[in-house]
Amino acid sequence: MTFPRLAGLALCAALCSTPAFASEHTGWVYNGLLGQASLHADALSDTRFASNSNIGYRWGAFGVEAGHTMSFGRFRDSFGSGSSAFDVDAKLSGWNGGLNFNHDFEPHWGMQARAGLFAWDAETRVTDSVGARTASKDSGRDWYAGASLDYNHERKSYGLGYTRYKAGDSHMYLWGLHTEFRF
Repeated sequence: MTFPRLAGLALCAALCSTPAFASEHTGWVYNGLLGQASLHADALSDTRFASNSNIGYRWGAFGVEAGHTMSFGRFRDSFGSGSSAFDVDAKLSGWNGGLNFNHDFEPHWGMQARAGLFAWDAETRVTDSVGARTASKDSGRDWYAGASLDYNHERKSYGLGYTRYKAGDSHMYLWGLHTEFRF
């Protein structure tokens, strides 16, 4: 699903649920996603343990957030070209800032959607079959978008979440446990 489609779905959900805005939380929130990330680039496809954490402020159903995303360890893969073999490893991290939408379906169930800017840094190393190593660093600004389904308990919620990060020609998909604490 592309960023415009995901943003459109979040906007549609927001416009269709206006009667519930009065019961939504207003104030500071801290949320995060901890789980498995998969990175897909030209010569690289691997999974790693990763997380993101955000601090934000919500006015009813809508809010702003800023946070950091990182993988624990490097993404690794191997490929061959003719008689040569190559090992590739990469590390991707970055800062994010954007908008979020929260809607509580019932007292205990809710969903969240988020989208915004992802300022990323990447470090890539390629090693050939004779041991020669080439390293490069890159950075840029792209987008992120995600959603979660949560169970609310008092001023906290737990659930399953997904966020997609665009970084140049690569995409990182993060699936995992979503938590939120409301102050």
